[in-house]
Amino acid sequence: MRLFISTLSIALLAVSCKKEDAIKPQDTVPTYYQYSGKIAPGTGSGIILQDGKLLHCGTSAAQKLLVVKTDQQGNAIWQKEYANDNHATITSAIETANGDILVCGSDDAGKLLMKLDANGNVLLRKTMQQGRAYKIIRSRDDNFYVLGTHNAGAMVLKINADGDSLWQGNTDFNTGGDDNPIDIVACGSGDVLVMGTVSNPSQVVLAKTNDYGGPQFQTTVSTSNEIYDNTYPSQSVELAEGAFVTCITTQTPIAQSFIVKHNILGQEAWRKDLPYNYETPGQYMAMTVNSDGGFTVAGSTDGNKLFAVRYNANGNIMWQQQYNDERSKEVRTLLYDARSNAYIITGNMGAAQFFTFRIHPATGKPM
Repeated sequence: MRLFISTLSIALLAVSCKKEDAIKPQDTVPTYYQYSGKIAPGTGSGIILQDGKLLHCGTSAAQKLLVVKTDQQGNAIWQKEYANDNHATITSAIETANGDILVCGSDDAGKLLMKLDANGNVLLRKTMQQGRAYKIIRSRDDNFYVLGTHNAGAMVLKINADGDSLWQGNTDFNTGGDDNPIDIVACGSGDVLVMGTVSNPSQVVLAKTNDYGGPQFQTTVSTSNEIYDNTYPSQSVELAEGAFVTCITTQTPIAQSFIVKHNILGQEAWRKDLPYNYETPGQYMAMTVNSDGGFTVAGSTDGNKLFAVRYNANGNIMWQQQYNDERSKEVRTLLYDARSNAYIITGNMGAAQFFTFRIHPATGKPM
């Protein structure tokens, strides 16, 4: 009898392992660190600084521009508010080599840039040019790329640490519709990848240029959704071999979230649905590259839950976790902190609060 039971148990375990992707993870409730204000939409609103601390940017409860620096334990080191003259908003931040902070956004005059010292004091505030700015990242030569729009087209502006223009590349998606640039990646090859959407026809677009804005390739990602306002690509990341993975959510007519991999030439290699098929996916997701060459995706569902899924470079699931409480939340960024070996998920909670919490990269469990 004991031998029969053991054999049956092993058989059931084998069956369950084959259906790993369909298993609903157990809910866990992390320790949330909460702050007043809302961080900006987009994956550039939170960064890890050179000293290991965290920086977040967005809007305060008083509707002013907000930048917050915290330690790894979630304690605020400083929190600064800045005037939102000319209906200014900020969307992204990056640190310079000497420890200053560049914050980009937009106002009625065009692309806004603020340069702060390490304590959040304003060193420079200027409008760079017309159009809107969505994300700022560091280039391979320690200058900076600003992703934005010019007229109705996507564009990349390369600047130095004082906001002086080095060159402008018009990365227009050339589809006849309005461009909506969403993410930018500084590639290991020195090239630049821009990801976004267009409105006519509704498509997700990947466009790669060289370091001077010269076109390398442009490709589109087909989705089941032809309604522009309900297709939400969130982020693209570059893997070690030069390939790219992009996470995308559609909500009507079919609610689905999936990841799609393109090789270094822009050819689609594979696509896979995210495994949380038990609830409707939320609009926003975020990604980070893992030290083993894979990647991790975090996001939210319409059921007040957050999730994280870790993949290897071939898109196979290493683990998945679900996080729950009774408050509505949206993920904004997923950061990897090498010093403490932790992932840090940030997002907005309710009307005027944002949060961070930490999970272990080997298991996804809260720390």
